[in-house]
Amino acid sequence: MMESRVKFGWMTIVAACLFVASIAQANDSPAPSDVGSIRRYLLQFKPSAERDKEISALIEQLGASAFTEREAAMMKLSQLAVTPRRLLNKALKHDDAEIRLRARQLLERAGDDDVQRLQAVLSTITRDKLKGLAADLIPALEHASSFRRSAVRAMTATSSAKDAEVLKAALQSDVSIVREAALTAVAEHLPAQSAHSAKQLLKDDDERVVLAAARILANQGDRACLAALIRLLEADAFEVRLASLRILRFVSSKKFGYSADRDRNEPATKKAIEAWEKWAGTEGAKAKLRFPLKLDDVIQLFNGVDLAGWQPVITGVALKETDVWQVKDGKIICNGNGNGYLRTKRKHVNYKLTVDYRWPGQGGDSGVWIMMPGPDARTPVGLEVQLLNDKAGDFWALGGFTCQVRGQRLSGYGPKLAASSEKKLGEWNTCELTLLNGKLTVKINGVEQNNATDCPKTPGHIALQVEGDAIEFRRVELQPLGD
Repeated sequence: MMESRVKFGWMTIVAACLFVASIAQANDSPAPSDVGSIRRYLLQFKPSAERDKEISALIEQLGASAFTEREAAMMKLSQLAVTPRRLLNKALKHDDAEIRLRARQLLERAGDDDVQRLQAVLSTITRDKLKGLAADLIPALEHASSFRRSAVRAMTATSSAKDAEVLKAALQSDVSIVREAALTAVAEHLPAQSAHSAKQLLKDDDERVVLAAARILANQGDRACLAALIRLLEADAFEVRLASLRILRFVSSKKFGYSADRDRNEPATKKAIEAWEKWAGTEGAKAKLRFPLKLDDVIQLFNGVDLAGWQPVITGVALKETDVWQVKDGKIICNGNGNGYLRTKRKHVNYKLTVDYRWPGQGGDSGVWIMMPGPDARTPVGLEVQLLNDKAGDFWALGGFTCQVRGQRLSGYGPKLAASSEKKLGEWNTCELTLLNGKLTVKINGVEQNNATDCPKTPGHIALQVEGDAIEFRRVELQPLGD
């Protein structure tokens, strides 16, 4: 046992290098892209007593007395298409400290890779409309809670009327995202059954499932959606409250002074909800409503395939082509060879913007630029939300841009509010910006890092900055806010 438990010897160092290399190789491997390989990949999510037994045996080998056996087990576990989180989490309580340590390493190092591969698979299913994968996809959806809309779109894209029994069973799932995805697919492919299913789910425990059901009924002109939408004005999630409000305002042309971003306990908010309830109980049953809906939900600014909708600008010049920005494996890859930005061709106002980014190397400088009215310039007018590692969330006012930050006029640098909430270099971070009626809130990995008021209320471009350092972007998603 002496040889097997040496922690800092040269063999351990070599093994660590080999393990890191294996993880890097797994991270660089492309996600499956055809029906056969995707089905084999999704099979890894399906519960299997036999597979659990095999993986559990490998986990036990992490504590083997022979060094080579431990490393062989580590390598095999790191190369699985899907990290067996349930079994590894159990291993964190193992009596053997070596097994606990290695299980923790596997969970920490493989997490983002799993997310990235599953997201790429969902995007491929949606983009290529790969049919016949509904039954295989359902077990994987439980792992897609952080990119719920992508999961719902993929289920809708892969399903057909032939999947009626699969979808019917999925509507009874214990997993809320499965119920939502199945309901949306039923509405698309089995419209005759969708009203009944949607009405059943109006009383679901998950507010997002209720919203999906209400949206389907609204699209069908069914007034049963109204009461559910009004209840959702008190939902926990801001996005659900806002979406419900937008549907109500669209179909009714009423407002009643409700604002989704206001404290739900404020007297004004309660009064507005009471006004909606009173309207639904009197006029709502007979009023002329606008059906079906014609509302934008979430706009994928980056489609995962190419840079359609984006304009590269280097040293102030808009270019038709440049190798600074490329798309590979569902990611925007910026090689850092330049100074400038990649901006949206369209302008936007009042939105929630979600950007996933990571530093593939040693870190560097970049940012998300917003409220850019134009024209293009070396230093355009706008606000930079800093992505510089350890400084993500700082503000920089560009080109004479002004706003108020904590009661002071911002004309240059505005530091973030809290200690860094960024992840380790190489891991994916999420930058979330909410801009509504001149108020801006910035969150990095869920932690509020900055805010501003008195921002411009006019449409502006959104841009990703290049400033000499390589960076990658994955999700660039915009949800329109306001009326």
